[in-house]
Amino acid sequence: MAITYYGIGEDHINGTRTDIWLVKALQKSNPMENSVKRVLEELGEQASIWMKSLRHKSHGPSEFFRHTFVAAGWVDFDVPVVFYVSNFEHLKTKEEALQPWSEFVGSFSRPKPNAVNPCSIHAGGAYESLEDEDVKLLSTVMQKPGAKPKDVINIIVRAIHNAADSCSLIGKNCMSTLLLPGEPGVQCDYHSASGTQESYMPNIVGWIPMWGVEIYTGEGIPPWHIRKIRDRRIREARPVKLTKSQIVKGMRGVPVGYKTGDVLPANLDPALASFLEALPSGITEKEILDAL
Repeated sequence: MAITYYGIGEDHINGTRTDIWLVKALQKSNPMENSVKRVLEELGEQASIWMKSLRHKSHGPSEFFRHTFVAAGWVDFDVPVVFYVSNFEHLKTKEEALQPWSEFVGSFSRPKPNAVNPCSIHAGGAYESLEDEDVKLLSTVMQKPGAKPKDVINIIVRAIHNAADSCSLIGKNCMSTLLLPGEPGVQCDYHSASGTQESYMPNIVGWIPMWGVEIYTGEGIPPWHIRKIRDRRIREARPVKLTKSQIVKGMRGVPVGYKTGDVLPANLDPALASFLEALPSGITEKEILDAL
């Protein structure tokens, strides 16, 4: 699944960007062990606490604190689904509150089995600014046999640029995340109208463990890096002769800040050294111990 959001892009009270807050919130929910439903429920719980803190510290109008997280992707390899975790709108009832609710609520949408036209468009935020012509063109192209994802993305980008011309709340720079059914690859592209670069990132959840996402600060594309590592690989690489306690004890002999791939001390236990050398590079000591 890919997760995005609209509403608050940065917590100016605490100086935290929402995309970075989101990654940390997802990490707390342990997506490798919990279901998507449970992860999003916990995201809603954390978001409610976050929003209460913002509203308590800020004196802006209530409507400024409306926020929605959108998770879109595939279940069972080929069934598309969209989730909302929001404090002002609901997917099923199309309800939209001017004054935000006190708690974030989860809702989802998925096409019915054997639907004649399972294609759907979910627009949020300042969606009233979308031009009818762009929406009609997008709907036509999406339902056309042989439609290419690139063509659909280009139309969406055009629609956003046109909407930005009529609404100051919408920026022209945007990012697309493409998830195709049954394929592990994720294609993320940045679409800049001005040629400038941004360091905001899409956050990927699912078969990619969240502890494998590294956030890089500063300018440049991409500002994120995803390590495709499952904690199962760490567990399976552990030598039979080493228990978890022995590994924990042995890891005290590696330098502070050690990551797999770094040079190991010569006096390190040979079995532990072989275990560390067998792992992909870039994994921290904490990540190894957490996985074990």
